[in-house]
Amino acid sequence: MAILGCGNMGTAILDGILAAIKQPQCRKRLPTQLRPSRFIACVNRAESVTRLERRYGDYLHTIGSINSGSGPSAVSRISNDSDRMTNSSPSAVVQIWQNNTAEAVKRADVILLACQPSQAAGILADTSLRQHLSRKLLLSICVGVSASQIQRLIYGDNKGNGRSGAVIGSNVMQDKHEFERCYVVHAMPNTASTLGESATALSSITTTDEGAGIKPLPTELEELAAWIFSSIGTVTYVSPALMNVASVTGASTVAFYATALQGVVNGAISMGLSEKDALQLAAQAMKGTAEMALTNVEMMNAQTWPGEIRDKVMTPNGCTARGISVLDGAKAGEAFAEATKQAVERVFELGREASSTPSG
Repeated sequence: MAILGCGNMGTAILDGILAAIKQPQCRKRLPTQLRPSRFIACVNRAESVTRLERRYGDYLHTIGSINSGSGPSAVSRISNDSDRMTNSSPSAVVQIWQNNTAEAVKRADVILLACQPSQAAGILADTSLRQHLSRKLLLSICVGVSASQIQRLIYGDNKGNGRSGAVIGSNVMQDKHEFERCYVVHAMPNTASTLGESATALSSITTTDEGAGIKPLPTELEELAAWIFSSIGTVTYVSPALMNVASVTGASTVAFYATALQGVVNGAISMGLSEKDALQLAAQAMKGTAEMALTNVEMMNAQTWPGEIRDKVMTPNGCTARGISVLDGAKAGEAFAEATKQAVERVFELGREASSTPSG
């Protein structure tokens, strides 16, 4: 597996996968032969190489080349690679590479695109990637950049036949070395990935997306994608058209909740509590609130809204009611709703900017 852009999120995902390999009781089970066991973390800067070498020192090993090319499918290559692992081999091995994206993609069977949206076009502009990605699984966590956009960045606007040739300007010219496209999955985890508590939105791939050049995933690759993101938290499937909304709801809102938490903590400190005690109490209360809401989701109780949890806490003319009156007066609920809407609008803008970013 190659991770292109191993910053905070790429590192968190790699951490989660390595932990899942060590502890098979991951939320979602996956046949051993399908689990990735060799990783290439690709970064641009020397300081990033140093950071990752320190972090993954126990996993750093020299590994042989991994089968590549358009021969066997990604599933069979992963299986064959796992079969070559002996009992004396480490459970996983990691290499850190600097500025060698094309070769990493060539060697890997699964690719995680974990760069900034503005960097996606530049990375995917390398025409050699079309062949190196053939029939492989490409996971993208670039916010605002849909699976169909990723396909266009790689292959141009050639749609419908599942194959790609050379792209010149707006015209598609079939190369004599025609090859099958990769499988693209768009996902959006959040920063709680570092604790295995991400709320990851995963774009569901159906046959209705084939007109945009998106191939439905084979069952094995669908299970692999789900396993990778289940290793860092929960997975919620949404339609491609709703990924931008889901990305904000599951990822950006972490900052919204942290803002609310900071406000409560500041208020408690101003009234005499220590910072440590205020944070412990408020964070645990927030965690408990989330657990109550999630319990309602698991029970399929669609009629229970978070507002009902609030109402259960309040008593007439009580302390909670007075605090809520302040929040209602400040239109806190409306502010959170508007913040969500504006964040979603920005995601759409990021997607448009990524598509228009010059690749040269």
